[in-house]
Amino acid sequence: MTELSQRELECVSLSGLPFPCPADTALTDHRVIDTSQAAPMVQLPPPGMTSCVTPQGRMFSNVRGRLLFGVEKIAIQNICYPGKQRVLVHESNDLLSNLAGNSFEGRCAAATLMTLQMVSAHVSLAPA
Repeated sequence: MTELSQRELECVSLSGLPFPCPADTALTDHRVIDTSQAAPMVQLPPPGMTSCVTPQGRMFSNVRGRLLFGVEKIAIQNICYPGKQRVLVHESNDLLSNLAGNSFEGRCAAATLMTLQMVSAHVSLAPA
């Protein structure tokens, strides 16, 4: 696990991310940001939310005070492998991070696809 670079520390500072997070508010103000983005692109998500997980993204947790491991990024994506979590521990952190960044949660993808179909149907039925 690598430490944050000076640029990444500046991203954390400029984003307004509450860090270090006091112990009594750790669960209510848990936020995760992607420090691999340019500082103007780093958005502070609402409490309990996270930035979009990207394959090479470096996700920083204010509660943990460190970058997230690949297994944690997979959990953020709401992907679970019942009974297989111990198998994932033996994979490299880079591989798991890439898996998390390239995966998506199925219900979100289905909702996006349905919305796209509804909009295209609405546009095609609109009078010219």
